[in-house]
Amino acid sequence: MRLRAALIAALIALGFVANVQAGILWDYSPALYGVTTPNYSNRLGYQYFGEQIHFDADVEVGAMAVYSALSASLVGDSVTINLWADASGSPGALLQSFTSEISVIDTDGVGSSTTVRKYAVFDTPLSLLGSTSYWIGMTGTTKDLAQGGLASVPPGGDAKMAGFTTSPTSYHMSGTGDMAMRLYEAAEIPGVPEPGTLGLLLAGLVGVAAFRGRRVRRPRAS
Repeated sequence: MRLRAALIAALIALGFVANVQAGILWDYSPALYGVTTPNYSNRLGYQYFGEQIHFDADVEVGAMAVYSALSASLVGDSVTINLWADASGSPGALLQSFTSEISVIDTDGVGSSTTVRKYAVFDTPLSLLGSTSYWIGMTGTTKDLAQGGLASVPPGGDAKMAGFTTSPTSYHMSGTGDMAMRLYEAAEIPGVPEPGTLGLLLAGLVGVAAFRGRRVRRPRAS
């Protein structure tokens, strides 16, 4: 009975974790499209970028990643997320601007490129309307985050990023390829073990429960 209860509890926990993993909403990754120069300067007050996005239905964007060379930016460094309205195919009014921090630097989605993924979770998800175009960018707040451009043009892309300088309303269309990036629908819940870690926990629970069951059913010495 105890073994069954432990198994059920662990399986419920596994299902819960599977449901909170971040799903990819927008995939402009090097694994799909390659990259050109991966080290375009990307820092507030100097040079940073925006990319046009759109979705068929309403979405909640909970995290973002950019692909670039492993530059001075490290895990824990501040990044700024900018969201612009679209104005006839160009960045329009700045809708939101907020800071986050790099929580992961890894090679997920890099393919054969020499870039890394720099991933940041939003404190509050961005609510974007379906059938509406926006522009979005992630840049280093004080350190250069660096930014890669895509080598080939994805569906709906234009081989360009909007390049900003000192002002979030002053830009030029930079022919450096579309922005190498991903958007995610939800952030992972802090403190919840990864599936692999929870799998080990499940194995441990099974072993403990089985051992306890054997102890309970052991006949007494006469």
